[in-house]
Amino acid sequence: MAASFLGLEEVAGVEEYEWLSSNPKIITAGKMIARLFNDIVGMGYMGYDEKNAIEEIQKMNATAWKDINEDCMRPTKAPMLLLQQFVNLVRVSYAFYANGDDAYTIPSSLSDYVTLLFIEQAPLCD
Repeated sequence: MAASFLGLEEVAGVEEYEWLSSNPKIITAGKMIARLFNDIVGMGYMGYDEKNAIEEIQKMNATAWKDINEDCMRPTKAPMLLLQQFVNLVRVSYAFYANGDDAYTIPSSLSDYVTLLFIEQAPLCD
């Protein structure tokens, strides 16, 4: 997240970096979501069929999203643009780990997303 601040000099200053380094609840929750997705996918690769464990991880994931939403709804030291950027970063984890794939480690399953984003034109509404 700190690296993404680099291109936002007008929005991200010393206060915002201090806010980020204080590890606020929204940042902790986002890290947890990415980690939990990784754990679920890892369980599948290791041959575990732990339905109850996955259900508990998904509950933890839902709680983390509530924390993110809560921090986005109340005033913080971070501008909304930075919060939105972080939320979008967390959303990417869904694409990395969708359908039980580990596209973070084996990114070939992301080729359709890359094609849609950079090669094919998106239709515009009339």
